[in-house]
Amino acid sequence: MSRVRFRQTTSTNLPRYKKKPKPSHVSTTMQQSAANTLPSELFEWDDILNDQISTGFNGEQQYNSLDTEDIHFNSSYLNAPDVQSLESNDNDDDNNNDNDNDDIVNQEIDDDDDSMTNQEEISNALPSFKTYDGSSYIPHFQGEYGPYFPSFTAMALFIWVTKHMISSAAYEGLVSILLHEKFRVEDVIKIIYYPGEFIRYVRYDTESQPRIGQIYAIVKDDNDRLLIKICSTFFYTELPRTYARSRQDSRQLWLTENLEIIELSQIINKVSVWLYDTQQPLSYEFIIKEILYYHNARLLLRDISLRHHHSTLSALSRPDFHYIQHLERGFLMTIDNQQVWISGGLGITTADLPQGNDLAGTLRHNATHGCRTCKASRDDFTDISFDISKHRRYHHLTDIEFENIQCLPNRSQKHALASSLGLRLIPNPLDQLIRDRHISTPQDIFHCFAGKANRLLIATFGLLTNSGEDTFTRIWKFFEVPSCWSRRQNPITHLASYFMSDILRLTMIIPFILRRCLTSDLLKREALMRIKERMDLRSHNYVINRIIKCWVQFSLTARMVFSRTLTNENYETIQKMLELECKMLLEIFPEQFSGLPNLHINRHIVAHAKTYGTAFNTSVSIKEMVHRIHKGVVPHTNKKNVEFDLIKRDNTLQTLRYLLDGGQDIRFEHMIIGQGIQNIVNDVALRPLLDNWYITSSLLSKTYDDDDVENTNIVTCIPEIMDINVRSKWNKHQRDQENFTVGKHLNEYFFNELANAYAEYYNDRGAMINSKVEFYNNISYVVKDDDGFVDVQLSVGDVVDVFEEAV
Repeated sequence: MSRVRFRQTTSTNLPRYKKKPKPSHVSTTMQQSAANTLPSELFEWDDILNDQISTGFNGEQQYNSLDTEDIHFNSSYLNAPDVQSLESNDNDDDNNNDNDNDDIVNQEIDDDDDSMTNQEEISNALPSFKTYDGSSYIPHFQGEYGPYFPSFTAMALFIWVTKHMISSAAYEGLVSILLHEKFRVEDVIKIIYYPGEFIRYVRYDTESQPRIGQIYAIVKDDNDRLLIKICSTFFYTELPRTYARSRQDSRQLWLTENLEIIELSQIINKVSVWLYDTQQPLSYEFIIKEILYYHNARLLLRDISLRHHHSTLSALSRPDFHYIQHLERGFLMTIDNQQVWISGGLGITTADLPQGNDLAGTLRHNATHGCRTCKASRDDFTDISFDISKHRRYHHLTDIEFENIQCLPNRSQKHALASSLGLRLIPNPLDQLIRDRHISTPQDIFHCFAGKANRLLIATFGLLTNSGEDTFTRIWKFFEVPSCWSRRQNPITHLASYFMSDILRLTMIIPFILRRCLTSDLLKREALMRIKERMDLRSHNYVINRIIKCWVQFSLTARMVFSRTLTNENYETIQKMLELECKMLLEIFPEQFSGLPNLHINRHIVAHAKTYGTAFNTSVSIKEMVHRIHKGVVPHTNKKNVEFDLIKRDNTLQTLRYLLDGGQDIRFEHMIIGQGIQNIVNDVALRPLLDNWYITSSLLSKTYDDDDVENTNIVTCIPEIMDINVRSKWNKHQRDQENFTVGKHLNEYFFNELANAYAEYYNDRGAMINSKVEFYNNISYVVKDDDGFVDVQLSVGDVVDVFEEAV
């Protein structure tokens, strides 16, 4: 069976990276139907993981002696009853197969020269063989789990990885634990109990047979012991005689409302029980159709469906503002033996467009007046002449409008007035706090610019012809990007899979890509003529220039808006850049941007930036990253109290970080604390478990290949910089390609620049005798500042900010 690789066909390696050599063998996988269940864009099967599973972790191929290179794979052909086994030892058949396969190979090579008649003859004479990744190899194994797997371990791991979409990094972390010398199988928790499951248990107070019960809850007593609360069940022999006569079934149980508490040691094992009102499992030991209960001192039966089901999602409760309101009123607190008055409140609430409108008590952007900052209608969203200050929303006036809505006699009149004002029927619960609903809920630049960029990308790609898309993709594949950027899929075909942060990164390089590849021949003629006529341009080249200028203006505006520091002059500059961006987008792509709420937000960005210092201070980009982490955690909770589970996980992670960093728990200060937790940071065998995790990013020592690190003592005259390491030394070809040197020495231009740098920054005007300089791809060093130490890692191609002193 051929190996199925979960890789995108559009992804390529950068020229500076070495491609992995393809292994000479082909790893085994499940059949095509199983392989197709995993979307390739969600999971990438790593070479190492494939090789380990397919070879049984011993590094040796376990294929049969049959020459698999001459066998083509087709699942329907192999499953046919009249097909001979692959392991036939008939020499004549082997020779015939070799000849047939040679014919097939020749047919594939000479495909362009053969006629359609010859192709039809071959297709009628042989089954329709399928190949994957262009390979006809069929690796197979002998034994109990053949032909697909060499052993039970390989089969079980493959199914586990496929079912749960385990990444190669997570798999390496698991392997590092299993292969560690201190790992003990007996220490592994083998059974996990959940409320709602059925168990078999014994009672200590009687000598009865083991009983069956349903776990109602897992509790703790006063001594912190874990106990199990059980709903007991009855066998038919325990029913009252009136019921037992007609219900003599040894496989049927009756659930009761009797609760009892047992210890963990009383549990024997889990039991599979089918509750008759649920979906029937594939296998079960017992079935429950009825519930036995007491009513007026009589035992009665009711159907199993008449019971409480544990809800999967708890209803969202209204927020309790008691503590925040107490903080608003203020209180005295003793700090360092001094009385200090403490007061505070809700400062800012960040959200994207729809949720932000909900927090402000306004309707969504598809309403007639759907802006939470002003009363612009949908027709005024992209009208630059619209007076924002005159039609701005103000908190005290909105309070009066809410009061007028509530004074109306019936709901229809309330709804009509609220719609005309762009407000909800009732204020947001946050209005119970001291806040300005329209100022404390600013527009978010992160969603705003990501939405505009996404729409601009779609509009630009829609102008390209098929050859234009191919040209763009070719330039994009090999465009130089910072090494810290992850390589994404083709933006033309896979833009929907891009995160907002990836889209904003793409806007930084699109102007350069378009300048390299865009010509009038690559644009659709009707679109080109439409833009030319609408803008009254003289030639097609002017259209190309306008499109590129539009992208340049958008990128520069985004960079300016996301600045972390702004001055009064910057506010005026941003306002002009936002107006120019809006004008250019509406001129070139009016169909895509006319009436767009994201474009209307441009009118409010400067006001929000002045209120909070910068627009970046009100961005939800960091919140979105945290939200992304939390969304990955939610499926692993019971979804009953999500807020509590998220807080508990965050506390657990911070505790791990504290302990790994050498922190001490004061509750055990009188005990001898083991150093095992701190020591795992330096355990090389557990590096896959801790690597690429923000909890341990500052604790793990940097590890490089011995051949890659330059073992030289690099020093600098700046005492705050230390621990300097360089990697990946350039060879002669790389130096000559960049034209930095003449032979092994700096060329005259760079020699003078280096001398000027020594003179300007270090006040060293001595003569430079040695002009031999080495070049490297990477450098890492540690910078000491007032807050501690900062690790810095730079690579060739990284984009950095350079602070220049004003002249």
